[in-house]
Amino acid sequence: MAEETTLNLSNEELAQKWAEIVVDRWMQALQKQRIGATGELQRSFLKELHKAGGDVDKVIFRFYKYGRFPDMGVGRGMSLNGRVLNRRFDRYTDMNGRTAGRQARRKKPWYTKTFYREVAKFRDLYQRQYGQQIAGLLESGLTDSITLTT
Repeated sequence: MAEETTLNLSNEELAQKWAEIVVDRWMQALQKQRIGATGELQRSFLKELHKAGGDVDKVIFRFYKYGRFPDMGVGRGMSLNGRVLNRRFDRYTDMNGRTAGRQARRKKPWYTKTFYREVAKFRDLYQRQYGQQIAGLLESGLTDSITLTT
């Protein structure tokens, strides 16, 4: 049976570590998909924690917009609109209106697949950490309020 570990991190520390992991996973996915040979996209990654009332309520990631194009399978000569409209026929129309056979660009899912997987992991971590804290508070509150007489 797997061991449950309690993470003793603040909300901010947990969010910061998670954001670092997401950026690291994106770097790995970019390398695996052979995207961003110049390294400019990788250097553009920024993460920012947005706080409200002292707690982190949002993690904002920033990077160059063109980084999303390979993820969607669009770019030079292949617009997202053209890809969506012609997907049914496995054909595409380039920016000059010429129709070609098979799609010249394939999706390289480095962003969405990785991001949504990491969001799910973060949600589970967050629930586990704060669920254990709440359970501990309830347990100590119950034992403090119960007195046994013999």
